[in-house]
Amino acid sequence: MPLDKMSGYGVPYALCTDVGASPTTSMLAEMAQFLKVHQGRSTLATPSAALFHATLAPAQILGLDRDIGSFEIGKMLSWIEIATTSADLSRKTADEVIRTELLGSPSISGLEKDLDDLAITGLDHGDALCRLKEDVNLTADILNAKVLRVSLSGNTVWERK
Repeated sequence: MPLDKMSGYGVPYALCTDVGASPTTSMLAEMAQFLKVHQGRSTLATPSAALFHATLAPAQILGLDRDIGSFEIGKMLSWIEIATTSADLSRKTADEVIRTELLGSPSISGLEKDLDDLAITGLDHGDALCRLKEDVNLTADILNAKVLRVSLSGNTVWERK
């Protein structure tokens, strides 16, 4: 997706997954892949933007942002608790916290040529698509292992034992 062009036209977008275009339903993996795919291609692809486009942006697009999508008082709240490695997060920027603690510092890790190949050949077949799918699955596994607890509307619905 040409992110800068879309933004220039004012087209709203959200990071989502329907499993049709991605082998996982992990929003953490989708955020990490968003950063990998757009790394070096757009200054609009920041960790904060990834978080916004996975939370408040979808709520805005669906007209539900008065009720969900942020931590504002009075809104329904569902969240995931993530294991962190830093004891003091107060000295980090929001982008640093999202990249290092939430997403585990995602980088292209050798996929740059694959991504360029996919941009040229499309997503219908090929070795590059298989490597991208493997990377998405590995990313989802790594990030999902960091999830400690899931709460929906204030009730814990899953907890790592």
